[in-house]
Amino acid sequence: MSLKEDTLHRFVDVVRPYLVDQAKAGNTVTYGKLASACRLPKQRTPDIIGAVSEYEDEHHRPLLSAIVVNGSTQLPGAGFFGLPGIPEILRWRRGERVMPAVTQGRKRFARFEQACVFYYWWVHGDDPVS
Repeated sequence: MSLKEDTLHRFVDVVRPYLVDQAKAGNTVTYGKLASACRLPKQRTPDIIGAVSEYEDEHHRPLLSAIVVNGSTQLPGAGFFGLPGIPEILRWRRGERVMPAVTQGRKRFARFEQACVFYYWWVHGDDPVS
């Protein structure tokens, strides 16, 4: 069951500013901390994070979801590699049955995208949307 479009947008309106603040501070945030801080339904957190990154990609900004990480790996989850803006060679198609392996290429890309997010928000401190 997916979130209704208007509900998804309301969650994005809460999550995005929170992630921008984290990016400005140079912080990553775990999925659990994000869900708790923004009062997200845990089972729908990946959909909400994905919607935030799709919005960022449409506006030619780095993917904010790169800074939302698994607490033990400090890397984004598998769904990150299915988002727009991921190089084709690293892309995971959501319909595939097998979750993508965390290859060295995917690790490097995730770290690079995190650095891009931090740099973007360091340079552009003011959110052009808010």
